[in-house]
Amino acid sequence: MQIAQLTRVKQRVVNYNQLRLSRAEAGLTTVGRRVFRLLPTLFHFNHPELPGFVSLDTPSGIANFEPSNQQLSLTEELIRNMGGAGIEQLPSPQQTDIIGLYCMGSTASIGQCSESDLDIWVCHHCHLAPAVLESLRLKCEQLTAWAATMGVEANFFLVNPEQFRSGHNQVLSEDNCGSAQHWLLLDEFYRSAVRIAGRHLVWSLIPADQEANYNEVVEGFYESGEVDKSEWLDMGGFSGVPAEEYFGATLWQLYKGIDSPYKAVIKTLLMEAYSHEYPHSKLLCVELKRILHEGCDDPLLLDPYYRMLLKVTDYLESQGDMQRLDLARRCFYLKTHEKLSSPDRHEGEWRRQAIRELVDSWGWDQEKLRHLDNRSHWKVEQVRVAYTELLDTQLLSFRKLIQFARDNDLSDAINPEDISILSRKLYSAFESLPSKINLINPQISPDLHEPEITLIEVPEGRKVDAGWYLYKRPLETSKLIGAKPQKHADSLLKVMSWAHFNGVMTNDSELYLYRQCSALDLRTLQQCSSDLRNCFPVRRPAVDKQALSRPSQIGQLAVFINLVADPTVRWRDRVIDFDVSSHDVLKFGPEQQCLVTSIDLLYLNSWNELHVTSFSGEQALLDGIKAITNKMSKHASPPTQIDLFCYSEQFSSQIRRRVQGLLQESIEHRLHRDCHRPHLMVVPIGRDKYGLTFSAKEVSSQQIDNSVDLYRHISKCKREHAAVQFDDSGELMVPKVVEANASEGLVQYFFEQLADQLNIYVVDENNRVEAYGDYNGSREDLVQSVNRFFTSSEQACSAEQVNFNLPQFYDIVSTGSDEVQVQPYRSCRQSVAAEPVPQAV
Repeated sequence: MQIAQLTRVKQRVVNYNQLRLSRAEAGLTTVGRRVFRLLPTLFHFNHPELPGFVSLDTPSGIANFEPSNQQLSLTEELIRNMGGAGIEQLPSPQQTDIIGLYCMGSTASIGQCSESDLDIWVCHHCHLAPAVLESLRLKCEQLTAWAATMGVEANFFLVNPEQFRSGHNQVLSEDNCGSAQHWLLLDEFYRSAVRIAGRHLVWSLIPADQEANYNEVVEGFYESGEVDKSEWLDMGGFSGVPAEEYFGATLWQLYKGIDSPYKAVIKTLLMEAYSHEYPHSKLLCVELKRILHEGCDDPLLLDPYYRMLLKVTDYLESQGDMQRLDLARRCFYLKTHEKLSSPDRHEGEWRRQAIRELVDSWGWDQEKLRHLDNRSHWKVEQVRVAYTELLDTQLLSFRKLIQFARDNDLSDAINPEDISILSRKLYSAFESLPSKINLINPQISPDLHEPEITLIEVPEGRKVDAGWYLYKRPLETSKLIGAKPQKHADSLLKVMSWAHFNGVMTNDSELYLYRQCSALDLRTLQQCSSDLRNCFPVRRPAVDKQALSRPSQIGQLAVFINLVADPTVRWRDRVIDFDVSSHDVLKFGPEQQCLVTSIDLLYLNSWNELHVTSFSGEQALLDGIKAITNKMSKHASPPTQIDLFCYSEQFSSQIRRRVQGLLQESIEHRLHRDCHRPHLMVVPIGRDKYGLTFSAKEVSSQQIDNSVDLYRHISKCKREHAAVQFDDSGELMVPKVVEANASEGLVQYFFEQLADQLNIYVVDENNRVEAYGDYNGSREDLVQSVNRFFTSSEQACSAEQVNFNLPQFYDIVSTGSDEVQVQPYRSCRQSVAAEPVPQAV
């Protein structure tokens, strides 16, 4: 590159950054703009009178930064508002520990809106000691909290450029993709970064056709003196994105898309477009740099968010996939938060005008714009359609990536811990199970509340399926005729739980009931709704990565007794000539009647999944206890909260206490860790007796008519839980800790490393165990081979429903005193794709 040409490129880079700085500020609120302008001085100076101060040793000083008069004025005003003495008290930094501040993401793009957050990379020198780096991390935390008090969401990421260039694993976190991506994260940073303060990015000077020779070109610039190394930051170039990273990055986008689907769809489609071009993928950052070097001055063509849509558009048009293209455009439009169906005071601004020209070119009419602009008022019908479309699009992208993995014979470069965590959350969100409460509104609409709700019971033998139907209408024939139900399920509690957790049924909803065969009345229905609200909040904390790395366990349990069937009504107005308190409600009165005939269980597990299971009949209580205790692995912790609600007209408190005692005792037996033999508990149900057997593997029941049956049942349990022969070479006993941690519905691998051999125990979805003694292969190779099979097999790709339920791997480790426990398997291999990502603070 000639000197004159390099000079022009430098100026274009500086001008482009200045343009984007102006657009970033224009897209912020007045307060947001103030915070944005203050950030450089808050990192440059380190003083007790400034927000974020931690200690005098906290890194400070931004390279090549001189505060403007405006920034100094804002800083002085801030100090005085906080009771300080003023700007003259601020000492100038003696060093420059911080290389630069860079805002990335949608900021300064057409995708920025007043509600957009600020994602800021704080690039620091590599020589900072851990203690002072921790001080800088705490300062970032405090500045995040300070910005939040101003109504601004600012997230800071500490980045060591040297570490970023050389490669360093990070642990997966909420804002950290672990080993899932590196080059693609760098691609996003380079195409969207706005330099707030500090050094410019030297990558922006390197010609697009010289990416393969990046290091040599940079060194040449430095050695010739044409580029001053002290003014430019080197984060590295691109030598080609490995196929494994596309797979990992797409999983990560799917992970993020669970909570914010509209935001993730375009990025997921971008990964799909990249993988389609592999191995000659044209990264957006390189294409954007190319047109900048060529002198393009079209603000829309230079917009990183619009360039992403262009890339996706070209790909989907080449595939003839106009349906997903329309969705991508709608996601793009909604991300801008512009409402073109109504006039706006910003009508003449470049951003609104550019968006209007785009939607006109797409052929959108006013009706479509009004529908999208009315998103904040969407209810269940619109949200369900949107959720289904978003889910189908995400799953199709995943299926295409699975095919991509098969076509490119992905190696072991994807870190198994990261994939395990990502797949767990995908599974918990997307997998549809009969008992699961599906949440249909992941940030699609802010309010699904309905003022009037009618619940209708339909018995067997009708033209429509039996069960319970929920309508968002009052119980009036004229309003119900032709209306479509919002939800149908076999169980009343499942319908009500779905309405509660999706925000459809609230405290302000007026309930109506039409029953045809149950004993339920409106008062009971209203009480159940109140119990649901008081017991389970609609919004819950996000599940953490540690919980996702372990088998799920029940965290909160609610038991609803006799909700739709109440056997106590027969005792209404009857003369009772015996002592009620001395009678067991499970064999009550002279007729020894069981007063528990319906049990509904609602539980929240550690993966934030909600499940409802219902049982009816005389053995409902036994069935319910077996169902819930079999969901608990032997080494699980007991539920942190258990609530019981009884809706019987008579003897309600006695029934609740009896069920509570039996349930607590059952849970204790199930989770008793020192019991190495099956435990039998005899439970009366009406005139019969049943044996509940608690073994390490399962909880079972059998009717017991006499003492011979009891002895036969105990003996059978002992035989069934004896050691098992797995091969001809001898007998291999499955460790108790394996059975104790087996989780139904999962494929689990347990590694037992002994002094001279490695044993492997494989537990399938039905808790069947296969054992392999003295395995002589590599554990690392086995894990990678299993992951490759599950992510690239023909069966996984052709299945109608994508299986996110990838295997889980665990180590059996000794804790001393002959005790062992299970820990998530940790890979010791440094993977090709395991490159650094910024550390979220």
